[in-house]
Amino acid sequence: MSDATTFEELSASQGRISDSFGLAAWAAVFGVLAAWWLIKADAPLDQAGTFGTTQVLSTPLTQVNQAGQSLTERGDTAFAAGDLVTPAGDNALYYYQEALAATPGDAAAQQGLAQVLEYLLNEAESAIFHSDFDQARENAAKVLGIDPDNEHALDVNLRAAQLKRVESLLNRAVALYAQGRLTAPEGENAAAMYQQVLALDPDNEAARQGIESVVQRVVANAESAMYAGNVEQGRAYLRQAKSLNPQAPGIATLEQTEQNLRQLRQSQQVKEQLLAAADALQSDRLMPPADPNAFTLYSRVLEVEPDSAAAKRGLELVREGLIDRARTLLAADDMAETFANLDAAERAGASATLIAGLREEAEYRQRLLDAAAGRFEELYPLSDLKPIRQQAPSYPRTAPRNASGSVEMHMTVTETGDVRDVEVLGTPREYFERAAVQAVRNWRFEPVIENGQPIPVRVAVKVTFES
Repeated sequence: MSDATTFEELSASQGRISDSFGLAAWAAVFGVLAAWWLIKADAPLDQAGTFGTTQVLSTPLTQVNQAGQSLTERGDTAFAAGDLVTPAGDNALYYYQEALAATPGDAAAQQGLAQVLEYLLNEAESAIFHSDFDQARENAAKVLGIDPDNEHALDVNLRAAQLKRVESLLNRAVALYAQGRLTAPEGENAAAMYQQVLALDPDNEAARQGIESVVQRVVANAESAMYAGNVEQGRAYLRQAKSLNPQAPGIATLEQTEQNLRQLRQSQQVKEQLLAAADALQSDRLMPPADPNAFTLYSRVLEVEPDSAAAKRGLELVREGLIDRARTLLAADDMAETFANLDAAERAGASATLIAGLREEAEYRQRLLDAAAGRFEELYPLSDLKPIRQQAPSYPRTAPRNASGSVEMHMTVTETGDVRDVEVLGTPREYFERAAVQAVRNWRFEPVIENGQPIPVRVAVKVTFES
């Protein structure tokens, strides 16, 4: 029997001999096998830990399955196949934990387990980036089930829970705002929702802008009511605005506005039109196709009385309302309605400079949303990126000896320079694919700047492995 004969080949030979010679042949074969093994136990090892091409069995037999793999090796195989946590009882996490239960000091199993936990946390961060907070918490829970004190997992769990609550409150606030429920009923109005968001996240820009928009709408309602001659209703709106922000623009001048309005003399037709325009303004019917709408009614007043201060101010309130609505919709990432309101504000005669600035901000936000959804117009050259951290992938230890190959991928470099949404092209070998994806996910670049703003880009990458 040659030195190149493996333990598995000998075992297979036993079956064939047994078929030919029976029980007596079994005893002879086991005697030869035992002698061969004892002889090989004294032979010198080469650098790979083998006798020629025969692998030394260094793993306890209690950890070896029928296929000759240790629990750690089975974990490596499952990891390379992408079976990190599923299916139950046949995944990398399961095998690494079983290996450590049998041999707590197994360094390879410890390393494999650490890689699985790192992968779960990376997936959790990616889920947060895509606003999938339930998935983020699920991944964090898997890590905490193994390492209850893992600070990263605890942080992900807390952030995901808070962000989900904030997202829910903001969505509810936008819905209530659209319904005109700005400050009532108590506890179920747009202002109350935005205040809850700020209690959780004091720096939340969407909530701050929302509160400001609510206040300006209430101030506008108060002013429009006063212009229409309904002083008591105007005062009621004024009290609401003061409760939210006593220093809001326009509050200090409303008393003077009331006095000026009393001095206005208008024809019955003008009064009726101003009343109708105020009602349309308070009901958020600002522009066509809503009918009646504030813009059309105030414009008709000016056709009759070109110097009407009420109608002029009413048109300013329409423009401000359209701009405020566009800001609120932009903060809520409702881009289609944002652009529609900016177009309406332009038709109403709002500041061209203000509209241009908001439109540029909206277009930039749309680009970020498109990137998050995987929509890009073109691929950005990797050579044009300035790397901050770009470590080459390690050659996978699960790969066969002398194996080589390459992995082609597309990845997104976000506006902060992080790598997200790695997509593997074609069907490379799984062990190379896993190593390449793990490596590029840890890369970081300086953000790409366009028109003075950091932008996300989609990049083509090719990683080559040589033995």
